[in-house]
Amino acid sequence: MREHLKFKQLLSQFKSLKFEEEYLKDFLMEANEEFEEAFISYLEENGITNEELEGPPEEPGPIAEDDGELHESSTEPIDMKHFKKAHKKLVKILHPDKQRDGDPRKEEHEEDFKRMTTALNEGIWAEFFEIADKYNVKLDRVEEANRLLLEDIEKASGTIESKKKTFSWFLANCGEDKDCRDNVIEVYLRSKYGWAKDR
Repeated sequence: MREHLKFKQLLSQFKSLKFEEEYLKDFLMEANEEFEEAFISYLEENGITNEELEGPPEEPGPIAEDDGELHESSTEPIDMKHFKKAHKKLVKILHPDKQRDGDPRKEEHEEDFKRMTTALNEGIWAEFFEIADKYNVKLDRVEEANRLLLEDIEKASGTIESKKKTFSWFLANCGEDKDCRDNVIEVYLRSKYGWAKDR
């Protein structure tokens, strides 16, 4: 019983992190554009040309730390034998061939079937467990599920932290404070091009 309660708690924690990760992804899409505009503006205001910057000329923008994709589990592929029964039950519920045309849940089931397939192919076990939980499908090896959830939680936390270390993130958190914004751009120029402002 304790393992089942732990499973629910870990799954809830993963869902929360997944939501935060998706929010940050959207937030940083706008923040990246804002950074590029601030970068170009800073260069123009300070009369800096690409020739003055050391290293090869590059498209101005934030360091590419994020590929925009949700995290994947760090685990090696695991034999489905631990979750074979749950998988079979979910296939019976969700497979497109099992859906009736008039069923109002048909589209939702087909979407969840795709999510489940992607989760298994990419080794994102927490996504698979989330779908199993949604349809009240019990897992045979809850302790193994908890171990995998912990790994996915750790990976998601790491991804979130790395998103919060981008120049775009720091610039966005400056708000309208010009000194702060200029400082972020100057740190970026120093780290990317070895450029330093003449004091």
